Amino acid sequence: MSSPYILVLYYSRYGAVAKMAQLIARGVESVDGMEARNSHSPGCLSSVAEASRTRSAC
Repeated sequence: MSSPYILVLYYSRYGAVAKMAQLIARGVESVDGMEARNSHSPGCLSSVAEASRTRSAC
C-alpha cells in the first residue's frame, strides 16, 4: 500500500507562488508518514481572462 500524500497544485507566473508551494510541501512532509507532491498547473487562468476580454469587446 502506498503512503498517503497531499498534492500541492499551483500556478506561478513569477515564482513567488512556487516558493510558497515548496514551503507548504515542506510542512506536509514534516508530519510522520505524509508525502507531498508538487505539481505546476499550466496557465489556464490567462486563457479565461483573454476569453472574457474578447466577449466584452464584442
